[in-house]
Amino acid sequence: MLSIDTTLHLRRIPLAVCLLAALAGTEPAFAAGASPATGRPFGAIPVTSCADDGSPGTLRSAVAAAASGDTLDLTELTCGTITLLTGQIEVHLDDLTLTGPGADVLTIDGNDNGRVFHHDGVGTLTLGGMTITHGVARSVVAQAGVRTLAVLTLYV
Repeated sequence: MLSIDTTLHLRRIPLAVCLLAALAGTEPAFAAGASPATGRPFGAIPVTSCADDGSPGTLRSAVAAAASGDTLDLTELTCGTITLLTGQIEVHLDDLTLTGPGADVLTIDGNDNGRVFHHDGVGTLTLGGMTITHGVARSVVAQAGVRTLAVLTLYV
């Protein structure tokens, strides 16, 4: 199965557009669907809190509020680790993308209290720019960090 990471392409398009604009002597344009203020795709849901209490801005609340096809943006977090305190994060959507600042910058820690993510949608769960650690599977299905019933795409 071929998996294409469009996130990398979105990061390259603004640079290419800016270079083209600089050579042409015009104002730079932003990639379709990207905000000039933040650089993140329009409609991306920002995760702004490192807590795991389900309050607004947390990863758990952003996943619960997301619709299939949404992107959750974790790039603005000021912490290095989100430690899950109440078990795995349930992803009941077909398609969801989580974008972090980098695997060396952000860790999602399962706290040895179950899996980190459980995806039961029929589409693709895409995770990138983060480290998933300390997930535990307590069943014969040995997917301790992330369990999905469909497709999982990982990128750095």
